Amino acid sequence: MNLRCRLANYLSCKYGVFGYKDSSNFRNPIYHKKFLADLETEIERNSKSAFVKNFRENYEGGDLPFYAVVELCSFGMLSKFFKNMKNEDKKAIGKQYGIAYPFLESWFEHLSYVRNSCAHYGRI
Repeated sequence: MNLRCRLANYLSCKYGVFGYKDSSNFRNPIYHKKFLADLETEIERNSKSAFVKNFRENYEGGDLPFYAVVELCSFGMLSKFFKNMKNEDKKAIGKQYGIAYPFLESWFEHLSYVRNSCAHYGRI
């Protein structure tokens, strides 16, 4: 997904590949803490994946850089992550698509809802 790639590239360049772990890079530290807990669950769930094992075994600290982490995030997780980003960062991502960030944020959230409804036999 293009948005996943753009998020990873932008945030990694601005804050570093482990900047996603620093709550000061986000709007709400409570939501950030929840994201990190959900992310840890996904990392453990995917612990046998080749790229997760590679980072865990071959890199100091075994932490996954953000460009690897985004591959483990569900669309809903990414939507919530985007919503908690600082407005200036959301604006920069939106600019890459030529749209204002409130629209991108809204579309992201709504697509997540529609995707979940479809995946779980809901009605639209």
